[in-house]
Amino acid sequence: MVVPMTTVSLFFHPVFRDGAFTANDPEVRAHAVQKTMRAMDMGAELGAKIFVLWGGREGVETDACRRAKRRSSDSAKLSTIFANRASSAGTE
Repeated sequence: MVVPMTTVSLFFHPVFRDGAFTANDPEVRAHAVQKTMRAMDMGAELGAKIFVLWGGREGVETDACRRAKRRSSDSAKLSTIFANRASSAGTE
């Protein structure tokens, strides 16, 4: 089986109510990274050429209680890491 694209769900489960990559809890952020890496690996194994990383929710229920500048910086660093990993796996 070959799939055209893959993604990861980082918004449905209540653990991500404070966001995934922008969560204040470092364990939640680590879980989000691990979950994303597994999804990227699975997509590469199935031949996906595209990986969609959508931060559509990112803590919309609790925006007022986070350090926005720091979390934005963290998200940007993770985006670079994921982009490099996708590139080395042959995905976009």
